[in-house]
Order: sequence, then C-alpha cells, then structure tokens
Amino acid sequence: MKIIEICNIRAGTSFPRKPKHSENGDYWVLESFCLDVAGNINFADLVHVSSHDMRPPSMSLRTNDILIRSKGAKHQAILFNEPAAQQCICPTSYFLVLTVTQFELVIPEFLVWLLNQPQYQQALSGLAGGATVKHLTKTRLTTLTLDIPPLDKQQQILSLAGLIQQETALIAEIAALRHEYYLSTTSTFLEGKP
Repeated sequence: MKIIEICNIRAGTSFPRKPKHSENGDYWVLESFCLDVAGNINFADLVHVSSHDMRPPSMSLRTNDILIRSKGAKHQAILFNEPAAQQCICPTSYFLVLTVTQFELVIPEFLVWLLNQPQYQQALSGLAGGATVKHLTKTRLTTLTLDIPPLDKQQQILSLAGLIQQETALIAEIAALRHEYYLSTTSTFLEGKP
C-alpha cells in the first residue's frame, strides 16, 4: 500500500529567516541539530521563539507524529512521543512530518521501525533528488509503497526489536565493564602490586 493511504504527510515549516531565541518565546522550533544520531530530541537545543518576532506555524508536532530527516544521505524516521508534547514544537523544513490516520492498519512505532529498515532507507534515498545534497520531498514520499503486516505481527516485530535493543545495551554495558576491569588490572600490574 502507498504510504499516503495510512498517513497525512506535510513538510516542516520553511521560516522566512533563521529563528532567533527569545526569553519570552511562546513556541519552540525543532532544527536538525536538536536531534542526536539515534533520533533523540535534545530539548535544551530547541529554539524558543516569540510570535512577536516571527508568526508561529499553523501546525505543531503531536504525540505519535513521525519526523523524517528529508535532507542528507540518510532519511531517518523518528517517533515524536515526548512528554513535552504539551508545548508547541514546530519542526523546520529539514523534516517531513507523517501523521498516522489509519491506526487500524499500522502502529506508529512500527512504521518508524519499518522506515528505518535498510530496504526502506534505500527506497527513500532512491526517491530523494539533488545533485550535492539529497532532498526527499513530500510529493516523492507519497509514492512510497510499504508492505504492512497485520497489527498482531507488527506488535510481535516491535517486541522482538525491543529485546534486540535491550540485548545490544547489555552487551555494550558488559564490554564497558570488561574494559574497566582490564584497565584496573593492568594498572595494578604496572604499579608492581600483586
């Protein structure tokens, strides 16, 4: 099925000039540098903007919206599922924003997982245009075809993905502890202690 059959797609806001921080701001602007490589939002980096300086966009992010990095080599999908979503947060045109409309067909978390899989990242890159910096447009994204399994399979996949993430975190923790032990042990030997 086409992605447009299960989501509304919109581009982030194209501001007339670079948003400037204001202590008395009434909305926040999400720029590309506000996200780390894992797709986590650093709320301290959001730009607080006053509607007196720049008119606020008509649409802000809502819980379960999906951000897609539209510029660059990788078009990472990121689930916006933050407790700070009570605030008015507006992404720049660096992002495309998907809002799932067919919850009976797809779980937003699953759609994020699916779009981040290598075959779909390759498909998104193929849809992107541009000679030097690849840019994925809303129009091109609407042509993306997805293989969406039934909801119960989506939930199983998400459960398995969660276990893999936990395993990866544990392996990294074990490796860090092993390295710490190694440094401690070799340091002891170098100091001449038995």
